[in-house]
Amino acid sequence: SVIVVDQAHTVLFFNISAKLLINTENAIGQNIFSVLKMDLSSTDENGNDISFNDIVNNFVFGSRDTAINMILFGSKIDNQNQTQKYWFSFSILPIFDEQNRNIHQASNRFALIFRNIGDEKRQASLVADETEKHLSIVHQILPGQVAERLLKEQKSISMTVEKVAISF
Repeated sequence: SVIVVDQAHTVLFFNISAKLLINTENAIGQNIFSVLKMDLSSTDENGNDISFNDIVNNFVFGSRDTAINMILFGSKIDNQNQTQKYWFSFSILPIFDEQNRNIHQASNRFALIFRNIGDEKRQASLVADETEKHLSIVHQILPGQVAERLLKEQKSISMTVEKVAISF
């Protein structure tokens, strides 16, 4: 989804996929924060939440030396009254007109670019859950020392116990 805003946070343009994020009816000319359908935030390196408003304001009113790229998360209530969680890869890029080609000159328009990565997050979570289940089964079936060695080396293990040989 792409939403173009000016320095005053006024929505100038959006593409059709932005309807997941904003109320698209009469969004043009409105403040981006007033038309959002969900609260969006991110976390900093210390694990503190940073609101979408702060992220945008820090970029628009900051130095704008580098583009912003981060993961945002949010939630909203769907038609069945269920909370849906969303994750987005998010970037803010300045937009320059044809005459303003100098990257160091300030731009008054910005593209807010969102890529829905919720399916990727859910898939990664499912893989992690399944991996945890498999590891738990291995540890339940095999002696601890053998399980650790098998998982670490991932090759056949042979050992002899008085009058019995077991291969894993």
